[in-house]
Amino acid sequence: MTVSTMAVAYRYGGSVSIAQALLPGPMSSEKTLPDLQVSYPAQGEYPSGEVEIYGAQPEGRAMRPVIVDIHGGGWNQDAHMPATLRWFADHGYLVLRPSYELATPQHPTADSVPGQVLGAYRWCVEHAAQWGGDPQRVVLFGDSAGGGLALSAAYRAAEDSSPFRPQAVVALYPTVDVNAVARVRTLGAGNAAREYVGADEDKNPEAFERASSSRWIHRGAPRTLIIQGEHDTFVPPDSVEDFVKEARTSGVDVKLVRVPAADHAFDSQGAGSLGFQLVTTVTESFLLSSI
Repeated sequence: MTVSTMAVAYRYGGSVSIAQALLPGPMSSEKTLPDLQVSYPAQGEYPSGEVEIYGAQPEGRAMRPVIVDIHGGGWNQDAHMPATLRWFADHGYLVLRPSYELATPQHPTADSVPGQVLGAYRWCVEHAAQWGGDPQRVVLFGDSAGGGLALSAAYRAAEDSSPFRPQAVVALYPTVDVNAVARVRTLGAGNAAREYVGADEDKNPEAFERASSSRWIHRGAPRTLIIQGEHDTFVPPDSVEDFVKEARTSGVDVKLVRVPAADHAFDSQGAGSLGFQLVTTVTESFLLSSI
């Protein structure tokens, strides 16, 4: 589905004009720092990390649906989007944002970070009630490299009737095909992908295949929303469309929103921008029908 610059027909069960969806309404609070930061322990062979918490409530109050956010940053940086996370906290969600180990030229992380993210996600679900979250209503959310990791973790967590099954996953311009990103020569994308995997795509294609989200697609995967800019110069849009086709063929309920003329991270201008409003509005509509 394409989001037109003239209208947004995306509210499930109806439509809404761009004036209704994107003109300024009640804004998120000016506070963008997390309410709390806690540590999560090592998960087996995977290292410990930190969890930023937005929208924390005292335990025992009405439990909020939970968003576990997996951050982007090309696998080698921690790219923050605090205005977006605060917006969801202000609109009734508990948001948990775990860290994960970042890649360096001397230390590729493609073989360890997906497992670390999955373990961190499970820890967040187990402990969400401490901060007013409902462990039965959980969605994974991620952008860019975090979008690919969120999809992989969500699909893995939904295998074998796991008690940690998320109700949905939302991925913004996700790196679902690391090999496709490795071939991009703009924005440092190719270097970031090779650094993450620790190999050249032509010399070790199997390593890139292991790092890609499509290996985890299965019929029982949760409802999925993907938002992708049609002019993305970091994540090739056709790699995302190929992922969506494969997932749909496997029986996964996937909604793809294509944003015309939008590049990578088109929503990063901050609260109030059209990209920010599009992402929050479309995502909230999807979540209201999913959890």
